[in-house]
Amino acid sequence: MPDIPSVTAREMLDSQRRSHVGDIHHHLRTSGILKIRLQFPDDDSQYLERIILNLCAHHGHGPPTRHSASRGWFWDVRPSSAGLETRVPLAVSETMQEFQWHTDCSYESAPPKYFALQVLQPDRYGGGTLSLMTIAKLAHHLSPAVQKALFEPEFKIKIPPEFSKQPDQQHIMGSILGLDKMDNSLVVRFREDLIEPMNPRAAAAYEELKVALN
Repeated sequence: MPDIPSVTAREMLDSQRRSHVGDIHHHLRTSGILKIRLQFPDDDSQYLERIILNLCAHHGHGPPTRHSASRGWFWDVRPSSAGLETRVPLAVSETMQEFQWHTDCSYESAPPKYFALQVLQPDRYGGGTLSLMTIAKLAHHLSPAVQKALFEPEFKIKIPPEFSKQPDQQHIMGSILGLDKMDNSLVVRFREDLIEPMNPRAAAAYEELKVALN
């Protein structure tokens, strides 16, 4: 992966400056990824919240996705014992399990193009590794026939209980590949434990996708 572009936020007011927000938008559109260094404490993620709102207001970004019926935009990616005590379903990010290749919100009818992670406390025990993949490179390992099959809405995608917004909706039907409406770039949804191909063509293409990912 090429070098990740970086922007520095020196104070909270930067989140309200049009030039600062414009830089963030530019890097997201051109590189798809961005690292922001905060030079001030912000354990409540106020800077991130304001940046998201200003990207929506001034650069046409869609509204943030709520994680579930009970939680808003933000999700704590940290181990939790609450589910063990109350039998509430835990997300993988709330456990000590390793999270395999996946895209966030893969169970949404329209998954978000971007997501944000704020590091509040670096892992002190050698974990916390974040691996990223360029979708354009992945596409080079998929034949045109496989890509065509993955564009078809022939996959049943389970909605995890902890992310459910409607109790009577337990899955959606959708495609694995799609095109971004703004620039026609390739987008993908993937989380192996949630996806079930609904016919032999879809199953064969899905197996080839998993081989390419590995």
